[in-house]
Amino acid sequence: MKAARGFTLLELLVVLGIVGVLAGVVVLSFVGADRERNLQTEAVRLAALVELARTEATIRNTRMGLFVDDAEYAFATFEAETGDWVRPEEGPFRPRTAPEGVSFSAATETLELPAGPAPRRARRALPDILIFASGEQTPFTIEVVPAWGSTPWLVHSDGIQRTVANRAGEDAA
Repeated sequence: MKAARGFTLLELLVVLGIVGVLAGVVVLSFVGADRERNLQTEAVRLAALVELARTEATIRNTRMGLFVDDAEYAFATFEAETGDWVRPEEGPFRPRTAPEGVSFSAATETLELPAGPAPRRARRALPDILIFASGEQTPFTIEVVPAWGSTPWLVHSDGIQRTVANRAGEDAA
């Protein structure tokens, strides 16, 4: 009599275990890639919004600013009559909160404020980054930092050239 051909229960369990482990690795790699893509998207969005604000300031012949803290960033327009920085609540310049697990860190060159009759409250509430009607802006670097230990993204400009976003350690394109 011939022996039956097929797989033993032990062989099937080993194969199922290997398939389960491989499926878990694939799913986890997609989850990590999604976080990285969201990190890149946030950095590129911030760079594009800074460029849009530069264009807006030039077209409207006004000053704009960008306030940055670790959890959010917000654009504002300078109202010369009141000396206040007004933050819109809607539209492209609305305040934006960092995605979960992401924080912002801004570094700028210091600017000397011109002497004159500018209202005190305008000096006290000065944005981190100033954008002038000429298209110039405060030279800056904003680090978009992931909490999961990945390489951060840098959004930066020398104040004259366009704002770019690139991975820390990579050359700007």
